[in-house]
Amino acid sequence: MASIHDYNISETDIKHIHFMISENLVPNSGQYRTNDFDVTILPSEIPKHMSELINFINNKGGAFYKFRPIERAACIHHRFLKISPFSNSNESVARLLMNFVLIKNGYPLRSSELRTKKNILIPLTKKIQYISFSL
Repeated sequence: MASIHDYNISETDIKHIHFMISENLVPNSGQYRTNDFDVTILPSEIPKHMSELINFINNKGGAFYKFRPIERAACIHHRFLKISPFSNSNESVARLLMNFVLIKNGYPLRSSELRTKKNILIPLTKKIQYISFSL
């Protein structure tokens, strides 16, 4: 079995994470949304954007890797929420993806308590926007 440092996350992994979080809570657990709720990504565009995000996460040689792991993790969290591929539980999946990137880079597991959001995620917003638009 490959270690987490060598593991490349897949679309199936992300759908399975969502399934485990929302099973028995909502219909269509682990499936991309089919409705247009208040987001900019249409349901028909979700697979393309998710494929780009997964490549973004797994690409070890890209320009994205010039940034520190905490910046990359925050950027992935931000981009996932911008896509919001599921009808619910997107924030939970985004936090787990963020933790995947951190753990993969030797950081400890992070919880996203309110003070964490205020002290870490919110101040990174400008940096996240810079990273997102500069790639």
